[in-house]
Amino acid sequence: IDNDHKKVQQFHKKNKHLHYGNISNSSFLETLNIDRALAVIVSVSDPTLCNKITEFARTSNKDIPIYVKAKDLIHYKSLQKVDDLNIIPEIYELGFKISREVLTLTGMRANDVNEVIDDYQKKEGMIADQL
Repeated sequence: IDNDHKKVQQFHKKNKHLHYGNISNSSFLETLNIDRALAVIVSVSDPTLCNKITEFARTSNKDIPIYVKAKDLIHYKSLQKVDDLNIIPEIYELGFKISREVLTLTGMRANDVNEVIDDYQKKEGMIADQL
């Protein structure tokens, strides 16, 4: 979903699915049928809006997997108030991408790179949960 009409048109020309809409509008959110979705991914830059969408999704479907990007540690902590989320801190996401590239450039095998990153992500998740 995007509120940029031109971007939506470009996706449609490529036969890709992207819907036009204003996700800050509660009545628009209700039209999304989140109660029937397989999963929800929330990647919105505005923490307040991100939280609103996340809370709406959880209320609409108690069992749906929700993946949400946290802008910073304060945002991360506010998202922890919503039950059963998969929270991905934005700064870690960028750091992991850079780390993967650098480790690959050093000649490390892809499986080893993934193992190192996965281990680190697990440790960081435990640390963040303790904050």
